[in-house]
Parts: sequence; structure tokens; C-alpha cells
Amino acid sequence: MEGILAMKIPVTASARARARWLLTAVLCSSVLACTEQVATSPIDARARPLIGTTWRVLTIEGAAPALALDSAQYLRIVAQNRRTLSATARVACNSIFANVDTMSASIRFDGIGASRVWCGDARNSLEEQFVRGLAEVEYFVVLGDTLWLYDGGRRERLRFTAR
Repeated sequence: MEGILAMKIPVTASARARARWLLTAVLCSSVLACTEQVATSPIDARARPLIGTTWRVLTIEGAAPALALDSAQYLRIVAQNRRTLSATARVACNSIFANVDTMSASIRFDGIGASRVWCGDARNSLEEQFVRGLAEVEYFVVLGDTLWLYDGGRRERLRFTAR
């Protein structure tokens, strides 16, 4: 074509990856905006469903907890009705609960509350870390049997495995 000047603009691999991620996010958002609830991550269709799976705590604030956790520590997100999700959790000796809002790969925990049993300084501190992490979560990824929860800066806040 005469009169059209074609230029090659160098594109780095990280720019390509960001563009691919953005395109995937836009496509997933537009497709998933028509659904009522998203039960799995848009990244792995074979993943455990986010909703209805009991998730055992692996890490809090990106690190394994200082105290050993047993199988009683969990997070579970359930559908209360067609439009309302809620979460229940246990980390030490208190029950934790919250409202959940999710669309595509975003997730928010609002109205977080807990019972108020004194578990000892270390256990109560662990629960406070968990609740603080839950309050800061904005994104999730489920790959296979693992659930990652990230804050707005894409830092890992909590990690779980399906039990």
C-alpha cells in the first residue's frame, strides 16, 4: 500500500504478558458479566469450585502460621440464595463470618465479624492476622486444589487447600 508507513515497535515479553492478561481479563469479564455467580477461577476450568468447597488454611499474610494449624481451620463460602454469598471460617477458637461479593476473579469480604472467645495471645493474634488479610482481599485464583487470595497490590494475603 502506497502512502502508508509501517513501523515496527519493539515489544518486550513482559509487555506482551501484560497485554495478554488484560485481554483475558476483559474477555472473561464481558462473558462472565452475564452470569449470576462465578464458582471457579477463570484461569483453571478444572479447579475446585470457590463456592461450596471447604478450604483449609495454608498461609496467612504470605507465610505459614507460627502456630501449627489442624484440619479444623477452614474457610467456606456458600450461597445463601441466588444472589447472596456468605463465608464462615475458623482459625483458632472463634467463628468468623462475612458477606461475600464475587465477580470473575474479584472477591470482597464485607461485614466481617467473629465470636469473642479468648484463645490466648498467640492464637488471638493469628485470628487478627487472618481477619485483616480477609478484609484486604480483592482477587482470587483457584488452580486445582489451591485457593489464593490477593490484595489490591496483588500481594498474597491467604492461601488454602481444598479438604
